[in-house]
Amino acid sequence: MTSFGQLLKTLIVESGESISKIAQLTGIDRPTIYKYISGSRMPTREGLSSLLHSIRATAKEKEQIIAQYELESAGETAYYQRQAVKRLLDGLKATAIHPLSGSDDIADLAISSNHCTDELSVLHGTASIFSEIMDQVGSEKTEVSIYPNIPATLLNFIVDAIVHKGKKQLPLYQIWRYPKRMQTDEEVRQCIDGLTDVISLSLNPHINYQTLYYYGSGSFRPSDTDVFPYTIVFSNAVMRFNADITCAMVIRQWDVVQIYKQHFNNLKNMCYALVSCGEDAMKTISIFSELENQCGQIYKLMLQPCLPKYASQKAVERVLDQIAAVNADMAIQMSNRMPQLRAMQDDKSIFFEYGIASFATNGFVIDIPGSYAYSITREERIEILKALREDCLMHEYRMLRTGVLSMPENVMIEICQDVCVSFVLTDTQYHNVAVIRESSVINAFCDFLEYLLQSNAVATQEETVEIIDRYITELETG
Repeated sequence: MTSFGQLLKTLIVESGESISKIAQLTGIDRPTIYKYISGSRMPTREGLSSLLHSIRATAKEKEQIIAQYELESAGETAYYQRQAVKRLLDGLKATAIHPLSGSDDIADLAISSNHCTDELSVLHGTASIFSEIMDQVGSEKTEVSIYPNIPATLLNFIVDAIVHKGKKQLPLYQIWRYPKRMQTDEEVRQCIDGLTDVISLSLNPHINYQTLYYYGSGSFRPSDTDVFPYTIVFSNAVMRFNADITCAMVIRQWDVVQIYKQHFNNLKNMCYALVSCGEDAMKTISIFSELENQCGQIYKLMLQPCLPKYASQKAVERVLDQIAAVNADMAIQMSNRMPQLRAMQDDKSIFFEYGIASFATNGFVIDIPGSYAYSITREERIEILKALREDCLMHEYRMLRTGVLSMPENVMIEICQDVCVSFVLTDTQYHNVAVIRESSVINAFCDFLEYLLQSNAVATQEETVEIIDRYITELETG
C-alpha cells in the first residue's frame, strides 16, 4: 500500500510546483513539507486542504490521499470501524424510505426450480439454493424464521423472494446473537456491517420484518467448525447453509422440522425486540430523556435539530390542535412528549442544511409524521431559528457539509454514551424506533460522531451560525 507521504510526493511532482512555491502558497515552511513527504509528521486537516489546493489535485486524487491520510492518522482499527459505521448510515438510504422491489433476475431463478420432495436433500450452487427459497416462500402461509446473524447476501435474497412472491405481509423473523462481549475489533466491524441491512429492513414500513436479539456465548459469527451455520425455518422445511452460501441442506422430515420450530420459539422467548413500532415506538421515545440522564454524552445526527422545543406554547398548541383533527391519540402523545423535548439538552448535534432550508421555506418539521397537515407562520419560523441560533453559540451544534453522508432525511440517530444507539424513522403515519444496546457498537458510533465534529465534514460554529442567519434574513425580508 502506498503511504501518505509517497502519495503526496507523487502529487507534488506531477503538479510541477516546487516545494518553495508550495510553501509560499500554503504558509507551511519547507522543512515541514519535507517531513510530510518523509512520513515523520502528518499535516492538520486544514494544512492538507491547503496543500491539495496549492497543487490543484483532482477530485479523485483528493479522495485517494485523504483516505490514506485518515487511515494513517487514526490507525487501522479506528479507520475501518468508522468506515463500517458510515456504510451503515449510508445503507439506511436503500430501504428506509422507498417500497422494496424484488431483484430483476429472481423470476429466471424460479423458472429453473426443480422442487424436491425428499426428506433430506443437499443443494449445490446459488441458483438451485435460491430456487428452493423461492419455492418455500411461495408456499409459506405462516412465517419465515432465520438465525443467527446471517450474511447480507442471504438476507437480501429472502427479502427479494418475499417481495417477488407478493407476500410483503408475511412475517419474517430474524434472531441475532450478540456475544456477551465483543472479543475483537473484527467482531465489532462484522456486527456493524450486519446491522447495515438489519436496521434498514427493521425500519422499513413496506415489509413485515422483525428483529429479535439475545446475548449468548461464542463469537459474533458462527464457528468455522459448523458446516452449516445458518438456518431458515419454514412451516414445512428447514434449510441449513454453509458459510459462503454455496451449499444448502434441506430437511423436510416433519418431526425434525418441528424440533427446529420449537427451538426457534424457545429462542424468541428469551429475546428482546430490536425495533418498536406504533404506540410501542412512542413509549420508547418517551423514555429517551430518562436514558439521557444515565449517560455521559449525548450525540445526535439528523435532518433537523429538535425544532419543536424552540417553539412558543401558543404555536405548539395550535399545531397540536391541527394534528388532533386527524389523529387525537397522536396529538396527545406529542403533547405529553413536549415537556421532555423542552428539557432535552443535546451535548453534540450534527444536522443538515437541507433540513433548515425546508423549515424556513415551508415550515417542515421532521418530528411530525408527514401525513398530518399543519402550518407554522413566518413569524414563528423566525423565532424558532433565532432560538436555534443561540443554542448553536452555546453548544456544539454543527451543520453537516453536502455529500458527506447519504442517509435518508426521515431518520434521526441519537447516541447516549454507554447506554444505547437509537434510530428513529418518521414515516407518514407513525414512528419506528430501533435501539442498539451493545456497548462496542455504541462506542463505535461515539467515535464516528467525534471524528465528524473534528473534521472538515461539518461546518465550523461561525459557518453554522452564518447559514442560519441567512435563512432568518430571507424570512424577515421575503
